[in-house]
Amino acid sequence: MSRSTQLGLAALFALLLPATRPEPPAPDVAGYWGVAIGMYPDEARRQGFSFPPDLEEVAQLGASHVTLAVPWQSRDLHASTIAPGEESIDDDTFIEVAARVRQAGMSPVVMPFIRLEQAARDEWRGVLEPDDRDLWWRAYRRFILHYARLAQRARAPLFAIGSELSSMTGSRDAAHWRALAAEVREVFPGRIAYVTNHDALDRRAAFASVDVVGVSAYFELTRDPDASQEVLRQAWREVAARLASFSHEVHRPIVLFELGYPSVDSGAVHPWDYTLGSMLDLEEQRRAYHAAVEAILETPAIEGALFWTWFGPGGAEDRWYTPRAKPAEAELRRLLYARAR
Repeated sequence: MSRSTQLGLAALFALLLPATRPEPPAPDVAGYWGVAIGMYPDEARRQGFSFPPDLEEVAQLGASHVTLAVPWQSRDLHASTIAPGEESIDDDTFIEVAARVRQAGMSPVVMPFIRLEQAARDEWRGVLEPDDRDLWWRAYRRFILHYARLAQRARAPLFAIGSELSSMTGSRDAAHWRALAAEVREVFPGRIAYVTNHDALDRRAAFASVDVVGVSAYFELTRDPDASQEVLRQAWREVAARLASFSHEVHRPIVLFELGYPSVDSGAVHPWDYTLGSMLDLEEQRRAYHAAVEAILETPAIEGALFWTWFGPGGAEDRWYTPRAKPAEAELRRLLYARAR
């Protein structure tokens, strides 16, 4: 057995050992900078690329952190139950991937989120209306505490207790978020975040209970798919100024938990919509990345950006979000080397 294999097995074994008490991770004084990797091994196999992706390749981008985005499922908007589904990975696989992230010299960031099995075009987790709200919260507590314990075992420095749950973050849910955050702190020693959608910065019930406000930063930059670099740059500067003001209002640092653009025409117009049937447009993706990078570098209030996503084969014919082997990759490298090292 090679020395590298022995070290890899030792690292994995250490993560698998039960912990008697949480040990705090090393502080992340430089922020959280990197990419997300989709935790979908079956989808990776169907598309013919490796799972997990080459994490040494990710480290060479300059990344210091990797988001592990892990879904459980609900049947539809009105369901009150949340459970592992077909796209959920098993716990051993989660721990193995987290170990590989650390072996590559990076830290895992853990973001559980809800997927709907049955949904019309405008139905998603941001507009949930469970029939039994109390039952939903009990199911959600089980879901989040499950991954909080796994995040502790993985020595993650940052854990999201929610993602884009706009309809569940009004004032009537504030007590639930306080209780959930308190329970998470009993098992997870790192910083905790709530990830708000870009159009829900006013839904603030969860913010008082967390250390970091995450943002899914799919802001519309323009209505013109052929907008110039300068137009996109100015749009992102306005977004960054808004986020800096928002950070001051809520007295929390901002981390962009999701930020990305599909490499298609109008990707900067509707960056959240990966179902666009538009033509391939690698240059629009690059321009949007460039604008985001410039604005982030100018905005100290933004303490991290975790780009969506490194999942997928990438390359000149790929229409998905990944910047891998596309012109946008150079823009991503520029930010990560400036911020993460």
